[in-house]
Amino acid sequence: MTKILKKYTSIPPHLYVERDADLQLKRIVDEMQRPGYVLVARQMGKTNLLINAKRTLESDNRIFAYVDLSNSFKYERECYLNIIDVIIETFEDIFEPIVSEIYSLRKNSLPPHKEYSKSLRIILNHFKGDIVIILDEIDALRTADYSDNIFAQIRSNYFSRTNFEEFERLTYILSGVIEPTELIKDRNKSPFNIGDKIYLDDFTLEEHNTFIKKSKLKIDNSISNEIYKWTNGNPRLTFDICSEIEDQIISKKPITKESISLIIKGKYLTLYDIAPIDHIRELVKSNKDVRQAIIQLQNNTNDISDELKKKLYLFGIINSQFNKTTKIKNRIIKESLTIDWINSVEKSSKDITVTFGLAKYVSKEYKEAIEIFETLLNNSPSNKDLETIKYFLGASYYNIRNYEKTLKHLVYDFSDTEDKRKALSMVGVCKIASGNPSEGYKDLETVIETKTNDFYYQNALYNIAINTLNSDSKKADSLFNDLIESAIEIESEAEENRTTDEIDNFKAICLYHRAVIRLEEKENDLEGIKLLQSSYDLANTQNSIYIKHLLHNLKPNENTNYKNELVNSIISNNLIFENQNTYPTSFNERHLLNYLGYLFDKDDNTLYKKLLKYSYKYIYNKEVNKSFIAYRASKISNNSKQILESLLDIKEKDVLKLVYYDLAIIENENSIIFFEYFKKFKTIVNRISANDLYIYAIAIRKLFDEKKIEDGIKLCVETIKQIEQIDDEVLNYESIIIYYWLSIFYDTKNDVVNAKLTATKTIEVIKLSSLETKTSMIDEKALKLIQEQMNDIVYPKPTQQILPFISNKKYGRNERIKVRYNNGKVIEDKFKKLEKDITSGNCVII
Repeated sequence: MTKILKKYTSIPPHLYVERDADLQLKRIVDEMQRPGYVLVARQMGKTNLLINAKRTLESDNRIFAYVDLSNSFKYERECYLNIIDVIIETFEDIFEPIVSEIYSLRKNSLPPHKEYSKSLRIILNHFKGDIVIILDEIDALRTADYSDNIFAQIRSNYFSRTNFEEFERLTYILSGVIEPTELIKDRNKSPFNIGDKIYLDDFTLEEHNTFIKKSKLKIDNSISNEIYKWTNGNPRLTFDICSEIEDQIISKKPITKESISLIIKGKYLTLYDIAPIDHIRELVKSNKDVRQAIIQLQNNTNDISDELKKKLYLFGIINSQFNKTTKIKNRIIKESLTIDWINSVEKSSKDITVTFGLAKYVSKEYKEAIEIFETLLNNSPSNKDLETIKYFLGASYYNIRNYEKTLKHLVYDFSDTEDKRKALSMVGVCKIASGNPSEGYKDLETVIETKTNDFYYQNALYNIAINTLNSDSKKADSLFNDLIESAIEIESEAEENRTTDEIDNFKAICLYHRAVIRLEEKENDLEGIKLLQSSYDLANTQNSIYIKHLLHNLKPNENTNYKNELVNSIISNNLIFENQNTYPTSFNERHLLNYLGYLFDKDDNTLYKKLLKYSYKYIYNKEVNKSFIAYRASKISNNSKQILESLLDIKEKDVLKLVYYDLAIIENENSIIFFEYFKKFKTIVNRISANDLYIYAIAIRKLFDEKKIEDGIKLCVETIKQIEQIDDEVLNYESIIIYYWLSIFYDTKNDVVNAKLTATKTIEVIKLSSLETKTSMIDEKALKLIQEQMNDIVYPKPTQQILPFISNKKYGRNERIKVRYNNGKVIEDKFKKLEKDITSGNCVII
């Protein structure tokens, strides 16, 4: 006899038994309307359901892309890219012709959701059939900051059908072990309520018999019924038990009710380490409410809320018939969750968990501490333990810079005065970081009323000081001095697990701030230099390198070997960026790029290349190519032009495009050289973006100033032709400047018809846009003047005044500006606070 019930990764077609869930899934796919959401416990057949749908419903006119989200991505864009890549790679023969178009789109720095939506439209316009995207293990998004955006994008795809009919041929099937509503972090956003839930219940007796028949298992009805009595149709248990029975039949052992009982008890009810029993017991251990509910079920009482019933279903303990009498779904699971075992779990959790969590916190293993305290919080702790858990859970989140979760747990009326004060210190910082500074300052001022000289007092004082620097430097200086005195007072105590070295480094940071205050008021201030030297003497390696660099800039002739020392200090100490360190002197990306720019020397670049190589291999882990690191260094270097010129021979076209762009801007005053770089830039641009339009506008304006009207018209027309092929609202709005100049060119050569047509188009673009009332190149006042001038062309007046567009604006460090990030987010703040993101290319000034 040949074995049929093997250990398959997925159930093959000849053994698969369809259930109601299969029919429901088929209906959703056939209708191509609302997405489906498969909601079921782990190891209950969810993945096999999805694979079978793909296997049976896929055709020449309908394709399925199966995406496993359990390999989570750090960034939203990476998640979208993976989905698109799966579609393309799974059906390589179909989508090979559009691969280059998809990849070109990725170079345009669009917000992630726009790039994803456009990619889907390219795919749907190429393939004229239906596309079903299966997103399995969707609950893995629980740990992703961008999870809300994924659900919002799926909603958007459905609601976009009005404008883009190709989305009528796209649907999603999601699956996971958590309700979609629980995955939405921001309750102010629209709930994910467009999906049809699909519950996956166990085999009915008829479906169980169908499986027995398909398995060709030679057993009589009484044996089949005995299996069903134990499993109640659970597919995983049924398959595995029948596989064991098949082995015994092959070995010619008799199959009786007693032998089935021995198989089950030996396999599942002795060590409890076989799926799905092991997983169910682990879940039960983690949730006190579930444990209490199981005790009720074992005692045949049924006073359980619907919310808890859903939890029991997703743990694999009951079926989905919540409105009927609730029972543990089968005998095997029931005997694995005895009241005695539940009581032993209760006792165990009370004995060790809080202490274990505190130990993890003290050893600074914050993520492990969070896991323990979150579990404790779900187990309905006593009031005494609740305060301890909430405090250390919030403090753990604070230490990994998760301010939202910190506020969730620490905005609480702690009964202990010390806990209340410490929590308030962290809450104040979180409120400032979350955009609520007035409330944050109020909390921090409360903390410093009592001078306690511990970390939380100093934390409050330091954050008030750094946020006072711009408005009242004298007050800030006084606060930093108070902090130094406070650090001196506690130095001998090594308080709050802070070593003497850590306290010295904290004093160094405060001395640095005091030095900067003086040096900003008066260049080369002797007291400021003295304070900076004291800061350097106390600082650790991470901070001392930057402080020494400042000292060298103040006295550049004192150390002729400084460049060597700088490079060797970074490399010998294996420095990398530390995400958790927020001090302005800490070794960070901006400092590294600054050092690279400083080291660049066209006559001898040995040290520059040495640090660049180290950065590429060990700081960026080869995830960013060397030419791009060098390009970013050029953005903040006094040697910008020389660094860019050194990159003219690179092969990476995406970086070379940026190099030509920047060199053209630098050579703006020299028209001949400007146009040389501009023409090279244009040859690399496959798909024009909103950010590109600035250099096009400069070129067009130059042609106008040089009275090259025909060349100007030609460039405007070429540019507009590219813009009109791209569906991008931001690009369309930014193109106002191009339409404007085209109208001016036509008007200058007295081509009345085309001047009026283009002026009308300019006005139309301005009026139809739902974006802001200004562009990245034209402020609100200038935009109104453009409208007036275009109206003058459409309806002529005796005189017209040509409006020059605004270019190359210089900003003061304290001047407020507004920027748009690559993900579409718009922020307004002082130039100096946003300068880093601007120079690194993460955002543009609008």
